[in-house]
Amino acid sequence: MRYETELDRQVEEQILQDAQLRTGRRWDAHKLSGKNESRYHADYFITDLDSKRSFWLEVKDRPTWNPEWASVLLDVCKYRNLRNLATTTGLPAIFMPRLAGVLYSVNLTEDHLRLCGFAWRGRTDRNDPDDGQPCILIPLTVFTEVGA
Repeated sequence: MRYETELDRQVEEQILQDAQLRTGRRWDAHKLSGKNESRYHADYFITDLDSKRSFWLEVKDRPTWNPEWASVLLDVCKYRNLRNLATTTGLPAIFMPRLAGVLYSVNLTEDHLRLCGFAWRGRTDRNDPDDGQPCILIPLTVFTEVGA
């Protein structure tokens, strides 16, 4: 079952535009959709137009974020795929969640892996019993606020 909707893609685009505004950077962003979505498992392949450096980007929107939560969830398969892309290409794999309107970023490296936890989590708003999966719990302390 495919869960990403047109609204999800619009939100991803908003986060992308917000990140560029907050950082003052200009990006050549390619959405990895269609056949590329199943091959790369990242939201975007980005090249910074000024530095000419490229990176993989995964964005998430968590509008009901509780600031008391100590970590940000990411599906273990998504984490593995992003790390594999980084290892294979030597390009950074950036995870950029928007938490209740505040944009954060982390370069997914093995350095912070020892700080992470793991748990079975998933969405509960879609009434799908198969909507759970193993997740990595990335501590909020390893993220930086974008544009701060």
